[in-house]
Amino acid sequence: MSLALKGLAGPLQNKVMPLTVAVTLGRAGDIVVTSSKASSLHASLKPTAEGLWLLEDKRSKNGTIVAGARVESIALKVGLVFYIGDQGFEVVDFNKESPPPPVAPPPKVQLPWQEVIGNSLGANLERFIDRQIPVSPFHPAVVLDFQRGLQVNSRWVLGYGPRHIGADCIDLPIWEPNAPAICFQLIPSAAGTVFQTEHASLVTLNRSPVDSQVLHVGDTIQIFETLIEVDFTE
Repeated sequence: MSLALKGLAGPLQNKVMPLTVAVTLGRAGDIVVTSSKASSLHASLKPTAEGLWLLEDKRSKNGTIVAGARVESIALKVGLVFYIGDQGFEVVDFNKESPPPPVAPPPKVQLPWQEVIGNSLGANLERFIDRQIPVSPFHPAVVLDFQRGLQVNSRWVLGYGPRHIGADCIDLPIWEPNAPAICFQLIPSAAGTVFQTEHASLVTLNRSPVDSQVLHVGDTIQIFETLIEVDFTE
């Protein structure tokens, strides 16, 4: 039997997460719990030498709740329900919860970026408006390295802004399926390069929903399966 967690409420409702390796839960955990009552590192799940899985509270402020009571640790079994803040989890049999594997789509041909831009220009000529947009340089230039997803191993070096990045952005397109038209913006400011998004639940910064924040070296931006690492260069 393969165990999994199933979200019972909040952003994780009905999401099934198989347990294969030890994971942490919390606002900064491997499984992100956005509840205001969750600690940054709230609890952990890890396999034991006997082949069981153990839930351990990590001295969280509001506790890990099972059947209305705080627990320090408890062995997982199918049907167990626990809460971290208002985010509930149920332990389920992954083999019974997982749907049949989808039919794999044909592999996507990765076109050269020049051809992608050319195709986009031809398809969107009627949308172009001749207007001046004030821009400012990024100090230093922003580097976006694609670590995972359809654009893995791509690198963008951006010298000026503001810049829009998204599915409908011609010069900086995101190929991730179901990505928003504009995933996020990068805006020059006196404090540094500012990351802004209107889709914080879909476009996360360092695995957390953030509307606006100054970027630093090593920050990561995630859009579904696409993962981008931030760097800077002179």
